[in-house]
Amino acid sequence: NRLDNTPANAAFTEPKRIVSGIDTRMEYNCGLYVDPASGDVYSVNNDTLNSMTVFPRSAEGNVKPMRQLTTPHGSWGIAVEEASQELYLTVEHSNSVVVYRKTAQGDEKPLRTLAGDKTLLADPHGLALDPKNNLLYVANHGNAKTAGVVGSGRFLPPSITVYPLNASGDVAPLRVIQGTKTQLNWPAAMSLDTESGDLYVANDSGDSLLVFRST
Repeated sequence: NRLDNTPANAAFTEPKRIVSGIDTRMEYNCGLYVDPASGDVYSVNNDTLNSMTVFPRSAEGNVKPMRQLTTPHGSWGIAVEEASQELYLTVEHSNSVVVYRKTAQGDEKPLRTLAGDKTLLADPHGLALDPKNNLLYVANHGNAKTAGVVGSGRFLPPSITVYPLNASGDVAPLRVIQGTKTQLNWPAAMSLDTESGDLYVANDSGDSLLVFRST
């Protein structure tokens, strides 16, 4: 429950229900998205399983997903643009953002891919969408390489890169949040308050939550 509070004599707060087990096809699940209309839960599996699984809101126990999408290896973050019904995923190892139909399943291919040296994507993790201003925000840990070029691996400062919402191919970001003043250190999940314009960033290795003005 949203207002649950752990009693002083309890070890932890009991969840309403748990989805877990072999049949769920969940391993190393990182990104989560909850459909605001249906309550469907989207779970992105990271390094050990190349898939995204979708469950109904009422799912409980060791149950099979209602839908499953084969995803690139190392997918991590997820966001959905409801107006266009498009689903965005970050992919760590290929330094890319892939965009699918929201209802994509099986071996369906992405509608478009954002990737390449000009994008400055470097081990991307979290992402946030701003449909009001047509912007895409991506949090980067900083591990970069040129696709297909042996020995091109390099380390960049952690960053948040900003693109047009429909960006595709090898395009440069509109702007970059980066540098010592930002305190970024393995930035991960992000959330954008479209009303206030505040961008919230879970700063993994900094043990902190950072808030930036998005505009």
